[in-house]
Amino acid sequence: SGICSEAIECCCDIYIGELCCSFDTAGEANMVYPYFPKSNTTVWNLLGITASNLGAIDGQATFVMYENDGDMGTVTVDIDGRGTYLETLPNLVSQMTASGPGTLGDDISYIVMTADFPATGFVMIADTIDGASMGYLPMQGWQTMSLGSIASSLK
Repeated sequence: SGICSEAIECCCDIYIGELCCSFDTAGEANMVYPYFPKSNTTVWNLLGITASNLGAIDGQATFVMYENDGDMGTVTVDIDGRGTYLETLPNLVSQMTASGPGTLGDDISYIVMTADFPATGFVMIADTIDGASMGYLPMQGWQTMSLGSIASSLK
């Protein structure tokens, strides 16, 4: 029965559990939300970010924003087990401890989130006046690598 028969000899068994990605079962998360417009923009008037705790145990997530102009901001939030953190970008920025030469939220940025639980997330960028919108999932399971080491690992 199945893929094996008298005419076709089976040569291997496939253990499905090994097909899972490491971030699916990891006890922690590392995600990059690769693009945000200025948080004080009037063009995109709805900027939202989510992070969901896929584990059963309450945990903490740290969001670090990096702006093109060199500003940086950090905030740590509690997220209930199997809960979702939902915040607008301007509110998230207002909770951050800022460092850098200028004003946090006044330039294009990306956000790195680390957590002590398995996680996923989503971003919504919208203009509620004319109806334009987009959303994306963060990159998961990232590792900090230089372009050279990424290229060499692909060979």
